[in-house]
Amino acid sequence: MLTLFISVPAMFIIGFILQRLFINCAMKRGAEPALLVTFGISVILKDWMLYQFTPDARHIATSYGNSTVSIAGLDISLLSIILLAVSIVLIFGLKLLLDRTDIGRAIRATADDPVAASLSGINVPRTLAVAMGIAAATAAVAGTCVSMKWTFYPTSGGSYLLIAFVVVVIGGLGNIKGTLIAGILFGFIQVLGGANYGLLISYIFLIVLLVLDPRTWINRMIPDKRDKGGAKHEA
Repeated sequence: MLTLFISVPAMFIIGFILQRLFINCAMKRGAEPALLVTFGISVILKDWMLYQFTPDARHIATSYGNSTVSIAGLDISLLSIILLAVSIVLIFGLKLLLDRTDIGRAIRATADDPVAASLSGINVPRTLAVAMGIAAATAAVAGTCVSMKWTFYPTSGGSYLLIAFVVVVIGGLGNIKGTLIAGILFGFIQVLGGANYGLLISYIFLIVLLVLDPRTWINRMIPDKRDKGGAKHEA
């Protein structure tokens, strides 16, 4: 966990620079060029890691990795509890950042309408770069958690990106609390399905939720205060 004091600031700077120098320029030509740029960057990074670190499996060992805690007669991995706590703190930290800070409100305004945000005095390119930096720093925390729990390869990013995409879709785009609930549900379903069928059952669950509109039931479980305010304003 001490590596986070190095990796998080480093990844924030890398994300900020990539967005500022490359992705912002591509976004002027539309969403598709920006998507291709990010895809190209991911391919370059993956190939560089394969060359630099070889395709061998890696794992970060910790002194408490095999420790367990007894809760209600169940032995639960101490590492799993720590990673869950880190995830919850990170999720609610991001929620507070977006809701209670000026840069968070600027990020939300830019995401809703970049033109209107620019007209209101927000530096849109800088705000996008900060948002990318925050995303990269968050990825650094996620990568550290994954590396402490499971083995990983230079090519492992794609599978975790797919899982993250599924969780965001289930929780609803822009709904941070919903993403937390969706992540817990997705992980719980994977555990029930076991090593052989966990992912299969999870993706079937995703299809069912997409048919039922996941944002509806997530918002019922955790209503968004901004939605309430918007509803009152419209009324």
